Amino acid sequence: MLILPNGDIEVVNSGYWGNFSGSFKRAKGIAKITDPTCPSKLKVCFFMRFYAEYNIMEIDEDNYSYALVGSNTSDYLWLLSRTPTLPEEAILFLLTKAKERGYNTSMLKWVKQKHENQK
Repeated sequence: MLILPNGDIEVVNSGYWGNFSGSFKRAKGIAKITDPTCPSKLKVCFFMRFYAEYNIMEIDEDNYSYALVGSNTSDYLWLLSRTPTLPEEAILFLLTKAKERGYNTSMLKWVKQKHENQK
């Protein structure tokens, strides 16, 4: 994330389309803080002017290497990482926190990651 001069936050998501042989896609979005007293509650827009809830619920405060992000309902949940894999203890911590907030973590889709040595 990058804080822009106007206070908005640039959000960049990236990945391979379809499989690792597919093209690498990057989507840039804009996030806005909806309540200055709670800066972890955002609205993010990736397409046109449609904003969705993007609430940062947990974050690696030491290294900013991962985040747990959800919406105001238990319908949307993401475990985000700056690296292809996370240590098992970080995953367990995030899953526990998500369950405590009422998320059904058995519904998570674990996306296969491409490692540096894969071609």
